[in-house]
Amino acid sequence: MTIIMFKENEWWIAQCIEYDLAAQGRTIEDAQYEFQRIFCGRILVAKELGISDPLEDVPRAPLSIQQMLTNSRLSRLAFKREEELCHDVPEAYMLPREALIREASV
Repeated sequence: MTIIMFKENEWWIAQCIEYDLAAQGRTIEDAQYEFQRIFCGRILVAKELGISDPLEDVPRAPLSIQQMLTNSRLSRLAFKREEELCHDVPEAYMLPREALIREASV
């Protein structure tokens, strides 16, 4: 997944391109963390409800957001598939190691 980060007034926005999922925070780190919480929450709720694809009903980001990525140099936060990172996480998606550590310490 491709996540773009941009500032809107006093807030940083973390917006996914492939899915219309977004979060905001006062700092880049806060926006990234909030996005990770939203993403993980969606996966956990889908799992509890027995939904096999937690993102199947989520459309792509609006065209205006997609064009931001095409037209400018923006910071990117990439989520990688579990098999590319390690074998001890059963889900199909995995957050960066720092996110898992931060989530566990909260």
